[in-house]
Amino acid sequence: MSPALVVLYECLPFPSALKFRKAAEVAGGTISLSDAKKFVATYSKGQVTAPAQMHNGVITASNIDSRWQADLASCVDIPTYFAC
Repeated sequence: MSPALVVLYECLPFPSALKFRKAAEVAGGTISLSDAKKFVATYSKGQVTAPAQMHNGVITASNIDSRWQADLASCVDIPTYFAC
């Protein structure tokens, strides 16, 4: 793999093999689709997530007299009328 194609791939937002091949053609390089698939497979692209926080059912304010946004929301059903 040429260094120019490696730089091109790292500048793009981790494209698929087909998009990487098209971008290489636009940039003036050539790469076969099978080579692009092999190259893209070498980069890991897994999502890293943290475990969910445990909820014990208690909701507290961070400071005295602090309010939650949900306290300000109205859950009353108000009928809406549309003018035709």
